[in-house]
Amino acid sequence: MQAVRTSKFRHIFGDRNVKSYNGVPISKNAHEQDFCSVNPKFVAVVAEQIGGGAFFVFRTDKVGGVDTGSCKISKHNGAVYDIRWNPFNDNLIGSACDDGLIRLWNITDEKGVEPNHEPVQTLKGHGKRVGGLLWHPS
Repeated sequence: MQAVRTSKFRHIFGDRNVKSYNGVPISKNAHEQDFCSVNPKFVAVVAEQIGGGAFFVFRTDKVGGVDTGSCKISKHNGAVYDIRWNPFNDNLIGSACDDGLIRLWNITDEKGVEPNHEPVQTLKGHGKRVGGLLWHPS
């Protein structure tokens, strides 16, 4: 006669009230960098988009779907490979792209980024794609 072993986890129940961001089309580009960047105010995620690169910026105090407190930045001509927040300014993010450009964006606390907003600075001079982005520590 075989004994049935009872589970030691039978009295544990998970919390279904999980705070998350739903409906984010995460990029499928295979590259060495991370596809998200987080600071105390915002979460940024590289998104899948046809015809150019894009990324979403979400406020950390507002969770839910893509339309809840989020903004989409889609000014690159190629795929976005890396995004990084400035370690000294929580409202400044840089994006590195396949088109050889690094663009710096100012994200406001109230509105995020306006749809026709231009980057604060565009760094040119890279002959090939820019696969990684890091801020200087000083």
